[in-house]
Amino acid sequence: MSGVHLTLDFRHGAELPIELAKRIAGLTHNYDRDYTDYVGLLSQNNMVSGLDWMINVTSRDPYHTKLFVTFFKLKVLDYCFSNNIVIKKLIVDNDGLHKAINAVCNKHNLNCNISINKEWKKNVVFRILHNVMSVIKSSLISYLGSRLLSEKKLCPDRPIIYVDTFVKPTDFDEKGVFIDRYFDGMAQNISSKYQADVCYVPVLSGIKTPMDLKRVIQKSRKSETKFLIMEEWLKFYDYFYAFIVSCFLPLKIKKIPHWFGLDVSDIVKKELYKDICSPALFRSILVHRFILRIKKSGLLIRKVIDWNENQIIDRSLNLAIRKYYPDVKIIGYQGYVVSEYYLSHSPSDYEVSSGTIPDCIGVISPKLISRKSKFSSEVSVVLAPAFRMKNLLSYKRHIKKENHLVLLALPTHISVSERIINACSELGDNSNVKFVIKLHPTITKEMLCSIIPQANNPQFEYTEESLYSIFPSAKLLISSDSSVCFEAISCGVHVVVMDSLSGLSSNPVLGIFDSNYWDVCYDSEGLKNILKHDRDVLDIDINEIITPVTRETVESFLESTS
Repeated sequence: MSGVHLTLDFRHGAELPIELAKRIAGLTHNYDRDYTDYVGLLSQNNMVSGLDWMINVTSRDPYHTKLFVTFFKLKVLDYCFSNNIVIKKLIVDNDGLHKAINAVCNKHNLNCNISINKEWKKNVVFRILHNVMSVIKSSLISYLGSRLLSEKKLCPDRPIIYVDTFVKPTDFDEKGVFIDRYFDGMAQNISSKYQADVCYVPVLSGIKTPMDLKRVIQKSRKSETKFLIMEEWLKFYDYFYAFIVSCFLPLKIKKIPHWFGLDVSDIVKKELYKDICSPALFRSILVHRFILRIKKSGLLIRKVIDWNENQIIDRSLNLAIRKYYPDVKIIGYQGYVVSEYYLSHSPSDYEVSSGTIPDCIGVISPKLISRKSKFSSEVSVVLAPAFRMKNLLSYKRHIKKENHLVLLALPTHISVSERIINACSELGDNSNVKFVIKLHPTITKEMLCSIIPQANNPQFEYTEESLYSIFPSAKLLISSDSSVCFEAISCGVHVVVMDSLSGLSSNPVLGIFDSNYWDVCYDSEGLKNILKHDRDVLDIDINEIITPVTRETVESFLESTS
């Protein structure tokens, strides 16, 4: 890239030039460990403990704090200057990053044209006001909706197995039967000594009005599945308490260490201010209060299964259980496959010692075990049933002679979906390929086409069929940081990962499957080269890849901490 003058857009969500993104792919080596160590030092310097661990800058979750990506941008800039890559112009969206970039320029004795383009919606004051309004709205819905019911809430009279999960209004069918999307098959394979004790404690989504909440609670009560609905247990004081604490908790972080000699205090402070009264922080504190409420009621817990992503809401549950039910064991279940970009999925030593991590982490494949111990040898990792992928074990692949279907499994992130669709659109008339779009459950066709006009092109077909019914006729699957990549390869379908242009890889199968089973691309040119090659049938033994859902594996999973 010598002789090329680059313009780098370092605003949030902006992408690097493709050639630079490819070149710095190896730059991420050890960066995740450096960042993990930095967060540990930040936490140590501020004597973080208890509820403090719910402050987002301590979480290493790249989807809830921008620090992971922002610090990498500084590393990219340092790399460019060290390798004589000329930067014509830099565009940033905040003063903190501008200050840090100037320090990098001074380090290399260079001048750089830096432009600051701020958006008013990203103003800290606006963000805090938006947070406050969101929290007030959700509190009114939760408080009023749970009090529209005349019946008393469920209060089990025997110790429960607390199952942390997620529920939407559409997760109950017309007959009121609960459609379990996270622990599918557990109820059918659980032994009699556990069956009567299982109680689902959901995080509710898709609730827009108090009546929505009322209807979900009513459906949960009619279901054969037992539910504990947090909103029914919380009192007005709990909402008030969570509001006050969420306003002041982020301000406890005062001592901000340098990042490789750079003063990044303004960058970190902006993240802290955005966390003031944030819905995620507010919700996490409510979970902590909920555990206090059920403890005061006399409800007993036998064991906890935490759907674990090591987000602050998971930390809240783990800390609360250890405080109010100190003898209860916690199993963290990670029933999915994501890339190592989702850094928080692999616990660190300081997280384990702080009590924010379950007693053991259950993963669905032996290929994932080493990932979970990357930053800590203290974490206990066990194999767990692949509840959400149980259909893999019964999958039978039927090879067709003519196999030209390319399946686009679009992720929840619209920007990535746009890159996938644009890359396919730019291929032009390719009669040898049939593009079929499988939408993410949270995105409708109307939503997608309104944001990405090319998605309405006649070259794309849409399907509502299950992935497993499409895989037999698929030549390739194109997606991004999703478990579907893992599933496709397991079913013998070659995968193309549309990788991130941030420079931080979001390849979920890297290090799990041999590179003969997948390709990485960034644009239509890369995709065109991939489509030229014929693919051999992938020889995959599914039984060696995932843990089946059987009575024996479910029993072993529940006994993990015994």
